[in-house]
Amino acid sequence: MAPKTDREELDNHGCRLNVDLEKLEDTTLHLLASQVNFKTSHFIIPREQPLELLDLRIIFSLLRQGLQVHAPGDADDETLVYESFARAFERMFYVLQDPQGFDAKAYDENEDGYVAWAEFYRVYKKRQITVHLSIFERFYLTFDNPDSSILAQIVSVIVLVTIIMSSLCFIISTTPDCQKGGDSCVILDVIESICLCIFVIEYCVRVLTVWAVRTEVHDRAKLQDIVVGHDPIHVPSPLRRLLRFLTKPANMIDLAAILPGVIGLLVQADGGSFVVLRLVRLTRIFRAFKSPALVAPVIVISRTVQKSTKALYVLAFNLSLGIVIFGSLMYMAEGGDDLKTFNVGGRWNDDLKVYERQVGRRWLGAEDGWEPIWAESPFQSIPHAAWWAIVTATTVGYGDESPTTTLGYLVGTATMIFSMVILALPVGVMGGTFSQEWDSYQHEKREKAETVEREMAFITRAIKRLDPIRLAPLVLVEIWHSHPGLCTPVDARPPAATFLGKAIFSIETPPDRNVRKDVTIALEADPNVAKRRVTGSVRLKYEWEPGPLDTAKRTSINSDPPRLYTSEGVSEDFCIQGKLRVTVVSAENLINLDCNGALVNPYCTVMCFASYERSKGGPQPCIWRTPTVRNKLNPQWNMSHIFSYSWLPEKMPPKRSPRSPRSPRASIAEKSSTTRQLDQALKLLFDVTTELKQQRGSLR
Repeated sequence: MAPKTDREELDNHGCRLNVDLEKLEDTTLHLLASQVNFKTSHFIIPREQPLELLDLRIIFSLLRQGLQVHAPGDADDETLVYESFARAFERMFYVLQDPQGFDAKAYDENEDGYVAWAEFYRVYKKRQITVHLSIFERFYLTFDNPDSSILAQIVSVIVLVTIIMSSLCFIISTTPDCQKGGDSCVILDVIESICLCIFVIEYCVRVLTVWAVRTEVHDRAKLQDIVVGHDPIHVPSPLRRLLRFLTKPANMIDLAAILPGVIGLLVQADGGSFVVLRLVRLTRIFRAFKSPALVAPVIVISRTVQKSTKALYVLAFNLSLGIVIFGSLMYMAEGGDDLKTFNVGGRWNDDLKVYERQVGRRWLGAEDGWEPIWAESPFQSIPHAAWWAIVTATTVGYGDESPTTTLGYLVGTATMIFSMVILALPVGVMGGTFSQEWDSYQHEKREKAETVEREMAFITRAIKRLDPIRLAPLVLVEIWHSHPGLCTPVDARPPAATFLGKAIFSIETPPDRNVRKDVTIALEADPNVAKRRVTGSVRLKYEWEPGPLDTAKRTSINSDPPRLYTSEGVSEDFCIQGKLRVTVVSAENLINLDCNGALVNPYCTVMCFASYERSKGGPQPCIWRTPTVRNKLNPQWNMSHIFSYSWLPEKMPPKRSPRSPRSPRASIAEKSSTTRQLDQALKLLFDVTTELKQQRGSLR
């Protein structure tokens, strides 16, 4: 809002501000966006869930992307052909099992064969598109989808904590102290039993309710694909839904996790087989990957493995080749006697029936000299040497087997160089692929967020144009700091550095009674103004006094009920006229922006939309500013201002001239003409290509 400077405040009762409407456009859109619930969150999943306006906007955009023909002469107006509009909503209401069906002709008023976003919004508002959920679907979504409600998030956290506790208890139970028995083991058994009960209940609830879950409705991406698609719609049967659930890998892991515990409670069994069955409990840890926080790493790793398949093939081939070659060389160098003619390698011991290698030498005197020391070789065969080759090539190096001869040292050195040079190349490729996929995934997230933000901004602007009555009850209160060193122009917003917080509330404007209310609202931050934390609250009072409707305007539309017509011809059975008295009482615990040891100098601006004039662009904002209170974090204003509301009907604007409606025959004729032109162009291109080939042959 554009406050005057302190020197321009001529009285102690505040002042009205005249601000350019263009400079208030962003503020108006942000105010309206704060009241448009693009996504609501309930504690328990409601029986009826309205389809979000953002989903409808995405469907509209997908339909436009799939079409090549738009309305002629309307490059800036987003339009669709009538057939796509009708087909999309017919498919949507069929999937949603709406008994009313859909009549598209009722929304194409000018009958020109094209529809715009205004018709989509009219369908959304008139039909109140709703997804009706059965009790089975509500139970299933609560246990399966953490984003469906607050209770579902709580259930997800409980299950995740249970997984961690169960895994820890199983690991601790394998320690020697717990193997001997004692009180600690009893406690672990009780915790394990409680965790098992939670897992069994959670799994059984999903199994018993999955048959009724319509994934084509609850999965917004699937619903959008069905609505904009052309394929026949196949709704799976309850039995098919159950079988699909049971054969899903994630659900098979869930069953494998609870099955050992259930069998252990029903059958008292011990032994190796039951120990193996108990180890299956550790598969519960895979359920943690269902957590939204771990979705991103799992997706990136899976994409990396898929795109690095060739590198993995090269890695496996090189590893196998190196193991075979260097395992064989090490066997010949320190195991078998294949190289005895060269006085190297091992020797065969007939008494022990093993190969021996030289592990050292000892001094026998001046006459006999050095005598080699022979011992059993660990490389009795190529498979034995392959273990050493695997450990060396993978740079693990356990040290349990190592060469002792000069030739063995040479083979070991070659093996290590091979592993570093050859095997490291595919690993580097996979590491680079992982980095690329991680950046790509982050880019996709940002792009998706930007797309959603862009669509939400479009929806907000469209609502301001198509449904301006939503702005009538909204009041915006902002608190600013009057900095002594800054001089703000009258027709400009204060500097963002002086922002102390905002509060938005909705007033009641009944036409037949007065309303008086006292409200205290916590101040909110506004990242569009300044990205800072704000504190405190503001107290306000408002009084609404309805006034008599203008008789001349009431009868200006042939005695029809009062209706408000927007620039798009959308009408509303709504009319507001009266006086609104707003009193800014006080504020508490404001944030201190003064860095010189003093306190802030707060003042308030109050903005509402008191009138609607279609000729001037729609809703007309009115702004009032309170006087400045010096050096206070808990200022007291007790200042009032009266706004005169006048949202009255106007004459119905003339209908837009139809854009020359096209009959089906005309459309077929156009398509036939286009096809003939394409055939002629392709024939000409073929002739040119043939002639060029002939000239090329003659040149040769």
